[in-house]
Amino acid sequence: MNKKVQGLLDNARYFRDKGAMYIHKAEMSDIHSLQFDRYLQRAASALDASTTYYKTAYHVSTDIYGENEAIEILLDDIGNNSKLLNYLTNITE
Repeated sequence: MNKKVQGLLDNARYFRDKGAMYIHKAEMSDIHSLQFDRYLQRAASALDASTTYYKTAYHVSTDIYGENEAIEILLDDIGNNSKLLNYLTNITE
């Protein structure tokens, strides 16, 4: 895999894991506390950064490998990120 794509994926995974950590911390705190809101905001920021890295990795991968291979490379990672975003949305409802 291209070093640029690998670097983008590493950064995306880092921020995805960071978002998951903040979601977990929010779940462990009182839903009516300021701490809960801060954790959710941090989770949203981290997952937004992760999404940006995944989008960039997709565009770079498409240029290098073509669309079909780019999709194969990123499908699982983007799916996991989307699951966390959906979960974050459901926590706040």
